[in-house]
Amino acid sequence: MNNEEKFSANENEHLRIENELMRIKMMAQFGDAFKMGTKKGLPPEIENQFLKNVIAFEEQYNSGNSARVSIYEKIGKPPFKKFHELPPAEQGPAIQELMGLLAQNNISLHFLHGPYTNEVVYRFITEEFFGEQTDTIELPGMIHGFIYEEFHPNNKAEIEKNTHEFFSNWLNMNFNEYSGEMDYTFVNARSEKISREEAFKKIKLFSDCYREFKNDGYNIDHIQVDEQPDGNFLGFSEGMYKFEAVLESGEEQKFEGPFKLYMRREDKYWSIFYFVIPGFEL
Repeated sequence: MNNEEKFSANENEHLRIENELMRIKMMAQFGDAFKMGTKKGLPPEIENQFLKNVIAFEEQYNSGNSARVSIYEKIGKPPFKKFHELPPAEQGPAIQELMGLLAQNNISLHFLHGPYTNEVVYRFITEEFFGEQTDTIELPGMIHGFIYEEFHPNNKAEIEKNTHEFFSNWLNMNFNEYSGEMDYTFVNARSEKISREEAFKKIKLFSDCYREFKNDGYNIDHIQVDEQPDGNFLGFSEGMYKFEAVLESGEEQKFEGPFKLYMRREDKYWSIFYFVIPGFEL
C-alpha cells in the first residue's frame, strides 16, 4: 500500500481501512487461500505489519527470484569437523557455535524432547540438517523454524505429552478445536466410528452435569508404541486416574480407576482416537 495515502486522520482508523484493503488485494492476487479474518483484539499496527509481510513473502515467492538452497549453503558453508574428529571437550562448544551460526542466519532449530547426547545433536546438524532444503526469501523478523522431532519423532515422549494435555483439558472441561491431542475421527465403546464433534458433544454432556472437576491426579504406568505395516503407528498410555466432580448442589462425587488413552500417529503427529477413564464411557 502507498504509505503516503491516508484514509483517515485517526491513525487506528487509517490502519483498519488499510488492513481491509490489503486483505482484499491478497484475495484478488493470490486466491481464496488468503481469505482470513482478524483475531479479535489484535492491535491494527500488528495486523498491518503481518499482512505486509505475507504480501512481501508471496510476491518474492512468485517473482521467480526465490530459490531453494541447503541449510549449509544458507549459513555460508562454514568449515566443521566430522564427529569422530572432535575430542569430547570440544563437542559442546562446537554445537553452540553451529547453533549460533544458524541463529545469525534466521534459522531456528529446536529440540523439544531430550536431553539428547552431544553425538546425536552434532551428527544430526552436520550429517542431516545441513542437507535440508530451505528458501532464500528473507523478510524483517522472518525465522526459518525447524524441529528435530519432525525428522526423528520421539514417539513415547509425544504420547506422554498428549496424555498430560488430555488430562489438563479434562480437568478444565476445555476440549475445543484447539485440542491438538485429539483426533478428528474416534471410535466409541461399541467400536463404532464417530466424529470429533460427536465425541466432544458426549464429553460436554457429561461435564455439564457438574459445576467443576477438581483434585485430580494420575500416574502413567506404561506407554507402548507399535509400528503398523503401512508405516503408521498405534500406541497407548495407561495408568491410574482420579478426580472429584462437584454437582450444582455442592455434593462431590469421587472417580478413581485405571485409564487408557489409545492413539495413532499419522504424518508425524500423535492423536487420541479412543479413551477409557473412570466414570465416563465414550
